[in-house]
Amino acid sequence: MSHEENERQVDIDEKGNISYVEESQSKAQPKIVCLCGSTRFWRTFQKASLQETLKGNIVLSIGAASGTDDEHFGNLPRDEYDNIKTMLDELHLRKIDLADEVLILNVDGYIGKSTSRELEYALKLGRPVRYWETEGASITGSAPENKQKENERCRSLERNQL
Repeated sequence: MSHEENERQVDIDEKGNISYVEESQSKAQPKIVCLCGSTRFWRTFQKASLQETLKGNIVLSIGAASGTDDEHFGNLPRDEYDNIKTMLDELHLRKIDLADEVLILNVDGYIGKSTSRELEYALKLGRPVRYWETEGASITGSAPENKQKENERCRSLERNQL
């Protein structure tokens, strides 16, 4: 492989297939993408981070994509756990402030309370929002029968920001 080929950027699709990015795309200023989602899907954070990085994007993510909040802080007294969770939630909003775009990791359509708050904040700032899964986003992880109503709420929030 020549030196020029080593400098070419690559992309990875959902199946893990790697391809080269067109040269005109790879010379653009990198986009800053903030990943938002439940820490229960920490492996999805790892996968999304890799995919976005291979696209040439700068990725802002959770502090440790190696376990859930409960796995990291579950041994702490409840008030201390709540304080850490509040601090981390606020820190993630600052990451959204820095981002050019937000990627919601709505695995199996799940969007919990913190992620819903982050989504609303991103839309209020006018940040473009993409979804890991484009079908069936569910705010606060409610029952499937409420998904349509909640999806309409998400779309309404997005429309109001245009």
